[in-house]
Amino acid sequence: MNLKFIKEYWNNTAKKSNANCLVSPTSRDPYLAKLERNFIISGLKKNYNCLEIGCGDALNTIYYVDKVKSIIATDNSEKLLKIAKNKANINKKNNLDFQNISALDLPESFNNKFNCVISQRCIINLGNWNNQKKTIRKIHKSLKKNGVFILTEGFEDKLKNLNKLRQKFNLNKINVAKYNKFLTTDKFDNYIKKYFIIKKIHNYGSYIILSHLFHPLIVSPSNPKHESKINKISMDFQENNILDKNLLKKYSYNLGYMLIKKNY
Repeated sequence: MNLKFIKEYWNNTAKKSNANCLVSPTSRDPYLAKLERNFIISGLKKNYNCLEIGCGDALNTIYYVDKVKSIIATDNSEKLLKIAKNKANINKKNNLDFQNISALDLPESFNNKFNCVISQRCIINLGNWNNQKKTIRKIHKSLKKNGVFILTEGFEDKLKNLNKLRQKFNLNKINVAKYNKFLTTDKFDNYIKKYFIIKKIHNYGSYIILSHLFHPLIVSPSNPKHESKINKISMDFQENNILDKNLLKKYSYNLGYMLIKKNY
């Protein structure tokens, strides 16, 4: 996948940004984004100096920065960063530094610098598995001893499970966005274990089933909307564990990982 195309896509997306709209161009599903955000926040500590890769328009960054000492937030899209900086200024976030850097090009000056690195669907925007592996290695180098890598990303094998279930109910297949390269759990887990200890894997199974199966069936033949009340209720179900999300984890095409740096 062409990295230039991905960058151009996100620069063009910045033009559609609307601060008053619940659905953001960088996060089309606001309730899944909130669940991801809550998972990431659960791993943050007030004394952390953090790096966030792929911060986009800082939709979530402005929440993270309140939970830590400081954040350097990077993104490859200069136009999204312009929005992010404006958002930070409006919200008076003074412990936040934005830098126009690709996750593939983290500088050596970042080595052993951070207590924590955050990736909220950045790694799936790197075009191919080789680029994704390269970024994982750079993140490992950027972390201090026993540093924490918190990520929430898309996984192709879980999406296939969900699409098989949707097919049984005559629902259309959900396709991976053209600017994304989803991971696969086995390949990712095997590689990540070279550099990190897996502390926790978090799934959003109950939300995914309610919002991506139950919801479209209820509103059919109309198209479901990400910002609907049904999805809000689905998020509440997930957060309060009304349904056992672990029984539904095979359908959670988005997974959160909390990883601890291996020190060699």
